[in-house]
Amino acid sequence: MILATGLVCAFATAAAARTIYECSFEDMAVNRNWLPTTVIIGYEAGSDVAEVNDNIIQSVNEGPMSIAIKRDTDAQLGLNWELDLESTMGRSLVMRYDFTYLKLQGFAKIKGTVHGGSTRGFVAQGDCKVSKG
Repeated sequence: MILATGLVCAFATAAAARTIYECSFEDMAVNRNWLPTTVIIGYEAGSDVAEVNDNIIQSVNEGPMSIAIKRDTDAQLGLNWELDLESTMGRSLVMRYDFTYLKLQGFAKIKGTVHGGSTRGFVAQGDCKVSKG
């Protein structure tokens, strides 16, 4: 929870119209170090850009990253981003993250796939707390 609190603080200076999603994902051993367990997303209504932060983004960028919103409807929020990572064997790779939040169901899913690798990737499900900041 300390990590989540620190990630949320990155959005503390946001405008009052900002929506913040604090999403928690199941911590499965197979996904460890490839998928985050907490993702924080913040954006203003009508914007086409969101700020995203999680423990992986924080370790690579040392702060949130701005990304284009892929889809934002009454039913769904969809985002994609890529990060340059290094495997435990010292090999560089690009990980693509696909995030979907089904607003009516309160259900979130994140998938991480290695660019140029298998399309199977890593997947986790979770839920989000939504607040207006």
